[in-house]
Amino acid sequence: AAVDGWAVYSYHNEFQRQGLHNPASAWRISEANLTFRLCRSYPQYLVVPKGVADSDLAASAAFRASARLPVLCWKDTQSFASISRAGQPLVGLQNKRCPEDEKLLQALRDTNPESETLAIVDCRPRLNAEANVLGGKGYEHTSYYPGTVLSFVDIQNIHAMREAMRRLLAALEARGEAAGDFLREVHASGWLDH
Repeated sequence: AAVDGWAVYSYHNEFQRQGLHNPASAWRISEANLTFRLCRSYPQYLVVPKGVADSDLAASAAFRASARLPVLCWKDTQSFASISRAGQPLVGLQNKRCPEDEKLLQALRDTNPESETLAIVDCRPRLNAEANVLGGKGYEHTSYYPGTVLSFVDIQNIHAMREAMRRLLAALEARGEAAGDFLREVHASGWLDH
């Protein structure tokens, strides 16, 4: 029998699993994106800190690349640990600010009473993030986001990743060659640098 792909995943079952329906939860389920007008690439239901209004979400979305405001994507069921994701902020050369975005990140930090610091992990190389400032984008300035720490992970852009993967797969296809050649090809692919 064919599987209905649209029925495989249930938002509500996942929210229940994460404990988000618990009245003591620091999170709420927003329907601000129900018609995908807030962010076309995000789901209909967004999980955000309880103290943040939908109007704040709209302002934060307007301040983020592709309207990708910070939202929960994973929460540990046994602790306060969570991971949220977001697009880069539109700070540009003028170092623009968005009070609602700053409020949202503060609220994210406050969802974990066991930590005084919110780690912002930017997967790009720092140089790429700084270059994006010229195009009106950029990265979070921690002076505007108290209690945060910003780290750059140095993962190259999707084109570099795709090329490294292509070279790795080519090395794997040629496994019949000598082990030394295989290992050299894997190393030359650049995949392990990511």
